[in-house]
Amino acid sequence: MLFMMCCIAVMAATCSQIFKTLFSENDKSSQGRMFAMNLLTVVMSLCFAAPVLELMFKAFSAELGSSMGMQSNRWTVWAVLVGSGAVAVYGYLLYGGTPKDKRGQFWPIGRSVVLSGVVIVGVMSSISHLTFFRSYQDGIANIELLRKMAPLKDLAQCNSGVAFVQFREDDGPMKYRCPTLLMFGGETSQPFAPWPDFVDGESQELAVLIHDTIQAAQKLGEK
Repeated sequence: MLFMMCCIAVMAATCSQIFKTLFSENDKSSQGRMFAMNLLTVVMSLCFAAPVLELMFKAFSAELGSSMGMQSNRWTVWAVLVGSGAVAVYGYLLYGGTPKDKRGQFWPIGRSVVLSGVVIVGVMSSISHLTFFRSYQDGIANIELLRKMAPLKDLAQCNSGVAFVQFREDDGPMKYRCPTLLMFGGETSQPFAPWPDFVDGESQELAVLIHDTIQAAQKLGEK
């Protein structure tokens, strides 16, 4: 939910910048800063909208009969990280362009707080995804189906039907991440669940069940 609120805040900042560009009178000395801010609003809007735009594009492709595949949507996560940097620079330029006698007022402070929150959520969401999915072996597991095969008692805090899993070849517990509210790219091998809408943990029972399932599939393939 925080991520969607951040997207709304970015769109609001973009609309505000558009109106400011169209209706305010700027001298030549501020034209360079205004151009940079306009460019930054375009970048941060497209970057934060990337997960939603990809979802819409894949839905449209599915309507046309195209296969969506299981490829990773990692590029959208990198886009959010770039967008967070753009928001940080935009906020700095916006604060620098505010007259010094007005910087302590409610609106400039509130605006800075909101933009700072957007940067934090964007960076945390991106970094948490990129550090969790470290290899192509990491992916998504159908927990609802696996629970029919084993109780998975040490996965009790995961109420979602799916979980992201860090695969490991040894017998140790596997790290998992269960999305609690929002997930993008559910049809891909490595979906994106923005921070903080997920629950992390480790499960030994999940590791045993996944290894047993892989071994059973390998034996079946050898026949």
